[in-house]
Amino acid sequence: MAGKRSRKPATSAKRAAAKSVPATPMLLSGAVLSVTPALIAAPRDRLADLTPLVPTTNRYFNRKEDLVSAFVRIYQHGKGDPKPVVMASRVTDSKGVVVVNRVSTIPLVAFSNPDRSFGFRFAVPIANLDPGSYLLTYDASVGTATSKRDVRFAVNKDK
Repeated sequence: MAGKRSRKPATSAKRAAAKSVPATPMLLSGAVLSVTPALIAAPRDRLADLTPLVPTTNRYFNRKEDLVSAFVRIYQHGKGDPKPVVMASRVTDSKGVVVVNRVSTIPLVAFSNPDRSFGFRFAVPIANLDPGSYLLTYDASVGTATSKRDVRFAVNKDK
């Protein structure tokens, strides 16, 4: 008959896939680096709604002079209630060795604002790192759902 559609029962594989989708999807914004003294990449007020940091495009830092902060926004969308998020901030050197690993749990109350987001800030310990190339990794997880962001940077040799 025209206009009628038959509804086929879902296969067990489709049902299993539907069950594995998290009730609260979690996303991370892009990671932003900021440095003091400032090497500004954008006007201070231009990105104020998105990040509390003044971003820089610089990825080469001096141990004795620079204070570096990183920022990422965690979003929990969906119909389910927000959940606590486990956030790992790691710095890995060029040999693949994790030289900094900080893990914290962000409580669900942090996601009670209307857009269900939380701004996470990490002070990159530049003064404690040897000169060389590094990878800053943010890993956020809620149960089995994960989201990850990476930013490459380098620490210059002391002058």
